[in-house]
Amino acid sequence: MIKNASLAGVVAVSALLVSSAASADFYSIGDGVAEGAIGVNFPSSPSQAVYLNTFSLGGGDTAINQVSIAFSTADQGNLIGRGFTAVLYSDANGGTPWDGTLVWSSSGTITSLATFIDIAVPNVNVAGNFAVGFFFTGTPGSSFFPAGWDTTAPVANRSYAGFTAGTLNLNDLSGSLPAGQFGTIESFGLAGNWTITANGIPAPGAFALLGVAGLIGRRRR
Repeated sequence: MIKNASLAGVVAVSALLVSSAASADFYSIGDGVAEGAIGVNFPSSPSQAVYLNTFSLGGGDTAINQVSIAFSTADQGNLIGRGFTAVLYSDANGGTPWDGTLVWSSSGTITSLATFIDIAVPNVNVAGNFAVGFFFTGTPGSSFFPAGWDTTAPVANRSYAGFTAGTLNLNDLSGSLPAGQFGTIESFGLAGNWTITANGIPAPGAFALLGVAGLIGRRRR
């Protein structure tokens, strides 16, 4: 089952700024500060989980060139040095990414907590709607809380989680996640959003127009 743990004190995070990589739009939900943490634990089996934020492209964007993740500060000794896989799904019909198409993934290592870890994406096209997030594997009997949980002014039905004690196929979420083990964070009785963001790249024509208008970047929710 999904478990949660409250975090004491103020969580330090990096400022939510567009990176130096060329980008027109910054996609985020909430203020980017994690007030809590979410994880999955199965006593006798490895747990595999995916955490996703969903967005719709805007401003002439056609592709994603960066995914940024702020992992929670819970269980620091357990999380630092552990592996994760950043993922990007294209989801033409929007709504739940249950039926989305995995268009990019990249393995990484958790090197810091609360501050955003930026992962470059090679300008991958998405079909209007998309989901970004990460895949994480826990070990039997151990509690991990990797997902930063932002509960300030939550936006409903935009953050999703899926988990299993079996094998989670990132190319087939609907076929590899048991019933009742994939849904919005609200479907598990919680409210909030993951501290996961993305940068969008506009079509060449739209980018030139933005330059003429003098716009450096816009923040999108």
